[in-house]
This record gives sequence, C-alpha cells and structure tokens, in this order.
Amino acid sequence: MIRDEGRADPGSPPAVGDAEAGNPPALGRASDWILLAHASDRLRRDLQASLAPLGRPVRAVADGAGAAEALRRDPPMAAVLQADLPGRTGLELCRALRSHAMTRDLPILVLTSGPEGGGEALHAGATDVVPLPIEPVVLARRLTMAIELSRGRRQLARSRSALRGLQQLAGIATWELDIATGDFLSTDELHRLFGFEPADKAGLELLLSRIAPEDRQVVRSFFHMCRESGEGFSVETRIALPDRSFRVIHWQAEVLRDAAGRSSRIVGSVQDVTERTRAEEQVRHLAYHDGLTGLTNRNAFMERLEEALETARRHRRRVALLFLDLDHFKRINDSLGHSTGDRLLQEVARRLSACVRQSDLVTRSVGSVGGVSRLGGDEFTVLLSEISGADDAGRVARSILEALSEPIVIGHNELRIGVSIGVTVFPNDGADVDTLLRNADVAMYEAKEQGRSNVQFFSEALCETEQRRSALEGGLTQAIEGEHFELLYQPQVDVVEGRVVGVEALLRWRHRALGAISPGEFVPVAEDAGLIPRIGEWVLEAACRRARAWLDEGLAPVRLSVNTSPRQFESEAIVESVGQILFDTGLPPRQLVLEVTETVFTRDPESVAGLLRELKGLGVQISLDDFGTGYSSLSYLKRFPVDEIKIDHSFVRDVPLDPDDASIIQAILSIGETLGIAVVAEGVETPEQCRFLRQRRCRFMQGHLFSPALEEPVLVAGLRDGSLHATLRPLLDPLAQSR
Repeated sequence: MIRDEGRADPGSPPAVGDAEAGNPPALGRASDWILLAHASDRLRRDLQASLAPLGRPVRAVADGAGAAEALRRDPPMAAVLQADLPGRTGLELCRALRSHAMTRDLPILVLTSGPEGGGEALHAGATDVVPLPIEPVVLARRLTMAIELSRGRRQLARSRSALRGLQQLAGIATWELDIATGDFLSTDELHRLFGFEPADKAGLELLLSRIAPEDRQVVRSFFHMCRESGEGFSVETRIALPDRSFRVIHWQAEVLRDAAGRSSRIVGSVQDVTERTRAEEQVRHLAYHDGLTGLTNRNAFMERLEEALETARRHRRRVALLFLDLDHFKRINDSLGHSTGDRLLQEVARRLSACVRQSDLVTRSVGSVGGVSRLGGDEFTVLLSEISGADDAGRVARSILEALSEPIVIGHNELRIGVSIGVTVFPNDGADVDTLLRNADVAMYEAKEQGRSNVQFFSEALCETEQRRSALEGGLTQAIEGEHFELLYQPQVDVVEGRVVGVEALLRWRHRALGAISPGEFVPVAEDAGLIPRIGEWVLEAACRRARAWLDEGLAPVRLSVNTSPRQFESEAIVESVGQILFDTGLPPRQLVLEVTETVFTRDPESVAGLLRELKGLGVQISLDDFGTGYSSLSYLKRFPVDEIKIDHSFVRDVPLDPDDASIIQAILSIGETLGIAVVAEGVETPEQCRFLRQRRCRFMQGHLFSPALEEPVLVAGLRDGSLHATLRPLLDPLAQSR
C-alpha cells in the first residue's frame, strides 16, 4: 500500500519540509543511491538484484547499525528497510529519518513478513509497506512509484512557493476549512484584508464578524451549502474595518472530496475588489443618471419600466406611468438663458422627488432620487409600482401639480412653471413598455390641449380595454361550452440521452371575432370571472384523453405536464376531478405531472399540502413551476410532496452572461440534487444556454432551441417516426463535444 505523504496520519504530526518554509526541499540534496537493509543474506541479495533495473547504486546492509552508519555519510534517494531489522528496527529508523529535515520527505519502503504490521509502519512514516515474499518486478515498480511521488511533492512545494509570491503581489489571500474538525487555515494576507494582524490568528468566526451584517448571513448560508451539497460558491461582500471604512471582498470557494467521495475540505480565496467596485458603480451611475438633475435617465427608466411590468405580470399587479412636460419651458430658456433653465430643471426635479414615495421607485440604482426620471429636455416620468388603482396615480399627479404651482425663485427672477401630465395604468392602458409610454405621451398632449397644467388619463385606451375585456369574458364562456380551445404540446428533452421524455400541454384560444388571444391576456380574465376551474378541468381531460390515445396507437409513453391554477386548489374537488379524469381516460397516473406555482402555497399552506398529498396518492407527480420567481422557500420543498422544480425562463434568458442568474440557477440545481428532486429548465433558446446548463448537470430542458409548441399531429408524427428525437442529436452532439 502507498502512503500519501502529503496527508498526516491521525495522531502524527504533519510532514512539513523545508520547501514549505520557503527553501528548496531537503530531498533535492540527496545522493543518487538506494539504501537496502535486511538481515537475511539470501533475501538481501535477491532484493538487491530486483532493484538493479532502477539503474541506481544499492547499498545493502544487514542490521540497524549498518543502516545508521550508511545514513551518516549522505542521505540516499530512497530506503528499503526490514521492519524487524536486528539492532535497530526499520520502524525506529523510519521515525528517525522522518525527524530530520534532510530525510523528512525520503521515500521509505518497509518490508514485513506478512500483511500484519502495515498500520504501525505507516504510522512510523513509511511511504509504502511491502509484505514478503514479492516479485522482483513488483518491488521495483513500487519503489519507482514512491520515488515519483516524492518528486511530485517537491515540485508541488516549489509551485506553492511561487504561487504564494504571486498571490502577495496580486493582493489575493487563500484559506482552507476542514469540514470535519472546523479547523480554519489562512494566509497572512487574509488577516490584513480583514483588518487583523497575523499574530491575531483570527478564525473563521472572527473573520465573519467583520462582514457587514446584511452580507454576513449570505456568506454563512453559502458555507452551509458547501457542507450540505458539495458545491462551491462565488460572492462579493462588504467588510467593516476598525477605522469604520469598508472594503468589498470577492469570495471564491470550492469543495474538495476524500477518496470515498465525501466532502472533506472547503478551499478558497478572497480578493479586495473595492476599487474595481467603486469604478463600476461610478460608470453605472454615469450611464443611468442624468448629469444635471441626478435623476435616473431614459436608459434606466426604460429598463426599470420593463422590470416593473414583468413583475406586475407575474404577480398580477398594477403599475402607473406619469408622463410630465413643463409648460412654456422653452420661453423661459430662450428669454433667461440656459443657466437659468438648468437651475429651474434642478428645482423641478427636487420638487417632483418630494412628491413621490421612495418605495415607489422601481429603479434601484445607487443615488437615485424618488420615483422620478428625466427623459430629456423638459420631459420627466414618474413610475409608481404596486398601486391599487388609477386613483393612486391621480393623487400623486395632483400633488405634483400643487408642488409646481408655487413660484420658483432663481436669482432675481420669480418664475411660475406649470406641468401637463398624462397617465397610463398597466395593464389596462398597455401591455408593454412602448405602448404604455406612447399612450402616456398621447394623454400628456391631451392635457396640453385641455389648457395645460392639468392631468389626463388615457381614457380612450381604458375604454377600449374594458370593452375588449368584456368581450373576452363572454367569449370564454362560449369557448368552454363549445370547446373552442385547442392544445399545443411543447417537448421536454433529456439532454443526456438525447430524446423527448415528456410534453407540456399549452392552452390556446382563437376568438371568432378577435382572432388569436394570448394566454397572458385571457387567463387573468378567466380567473377574475371565476372560469378557471372549468377551463382547467377541460384542459386536463382533453390532454389526458389524447395522451391515452397515443399509447393506444403504440407510441412510447411520455410524461404529460398540465398547468394548474391556484384557484383550482381553493376547493377539495380538484382531487376528485383528477381521479375521475384518470379513470375515464385510462391514462396511467404515473404519466401525469401537475404543475403548480408558488403562489398556491400562500393562501392556506396546510390545506394545499393535504390536497397535494392526496393527488400524490393517486399516483400523479407534482412539479413546482416558475421556481424562484415568487414566494420561494426551501421549506416548501421540505413540507410539500414535490417531485420536480422548473427553473423559470427569466433566469435562463441571460445566462451565461448574467452572473446573478447563473448563481441562482446553480443554487436551484444544487438544491434539487441535494433533495433528490428533478430539475427542468424552461425557455432554453440558445446553444450557449444549453451548454451552461449541461455543464452544471441540468439534465431536463424545454424551449425553442429544441422545439416550439407543436400541434398534436406534428408531435405524434415526430414521436412515431423518431424524427423528433433525431432533430435533437445535431443540437446536442456539438454541445457534448464542447463540454
């Protein structure tokens, strides 16, 4: 057996050579000969002959005294010692050799008369224990391996010394945490970065105490994740120094495993990135803020409005947009000069900001003031999130009119400035950024037409939207009764095996008069009208019936995923409904996956948990859809019988470029792997996204990269002739080769 000299035995002191003190390793000065010590003349001759192929001189001695004498002259390159050598045993010699710097890393083979005694020899410091008898070629090979191991350790020591010098130049500190014992080792540079002296011998807990309170728990959770899941982490945190200054520290960590595959150590580095972070914040501030007023600019406004609308769609909230244009500003600018005009804009910005609650700002950029942006010239916008209705926007607009009605004194001039305000409310007045902004602009011009210094809502759009909503509600009732809905099916693929393993049933509706209606538009209407349970039951029954037909036609079984609404879990009837549909259609329960969103858990968690357990009792599987976008909690995964979690497309969209989304996806995959829950990534559209996910062991995906939602005939044909599976191979093979 070979002993790894780089790891100390329990109870033995670690082997620390000269190389680890910054000097060349002692073994580098050893002579080019091999010591052989054995009491048997015959066996000693045989062993000496077996070592001859190594091409090195072998000095053979018969007892411990002879071995000690040979060692006094100069150290050998390796030693082969009989364990029970007369005079001074091989084990005693082994301990003596290990106690001297010149021979601390010497390759030592201890010969025993049988398998017994190996542990004692290793404890004494043997590199390898060789039971006799042994074939000559085996002995030579094992000694060669021991010599190569020692040479590798010397090279590693030199590399570590060079690396230590480079780290000091770069301001990078390294650390290591033993998971079993909690022992924490670090370089002196780590103490300096955290404001300690090397003599302080600060442990992990003391270092963590310097981290800003809002970041401290984040780091603790990452260390916990390392211990539990074996996954590393990368994160930036702030640390508070004794002089009350702050540093930004980048942590990088990975988990090392022992021979049994268990997590044994967490190793990592920290780097001071304070200056880089400050530069990035300054660049970001300049890119997203108006230099004159300090308000967020058009770029920031457009991005944050998009984010606000996306959040509002997900949580069914309203967002108000106020579009402001100063009245007669050009006249003031032309008559009193641009300097006066600039000071006027600054005062307007201050008053606008005072009218808007700080929490109404969707923009989270550093230094932003109020919920106000300057688009350019004398145009401003106010973004109000999470309002209950148009009245909230009206109150803010009226307060702005009142604030700007007061005179503004600039120098010797007392100026009066009015403002015309147009208001739109999402989703009534527009479902996207461009429409909402365009309609607000139209409403603002209507305010100017009405005499300026007043507020106008986009009433025409509101009227049209309400009319359309009424038409949709009536059409939905007819669609349920006349079965005017249709189902499309988007494949879910196993990227490891390169085949379709499931499909998600997606509801579509074509209104007779209005044409194709997006689910994002008619589903909220159906929920408000109380039609969702009926629509959900129709979808489930139709999808299960078609999946049963596929089996009857001889197609291989695939999982069928069907979306559910939180409204369906407001009644215990969902369990009876699902059971009856499975009975009527004959679809095997194990093929059905019911997708639920996190919002279902917020109303009555205990009741929902009971319903999910009953559904599981039917044999169906439960998938947690849009995981991480709503009320995510690890307790849900523990308390509720979840078989699968789906990574929302909003996290997949910007990987691998967005480090935040990449970290979130990595965390979700780690959670799934730790808890034994399958993970499906939605919205995979590019090879880069697929490659990123595969590298992190995400096995199941769906998205337009593989296939759009298909009509049933196209899906069935592709499954029957294998063409659907075949189309995956050209996509996945290059990805597999690039891993």
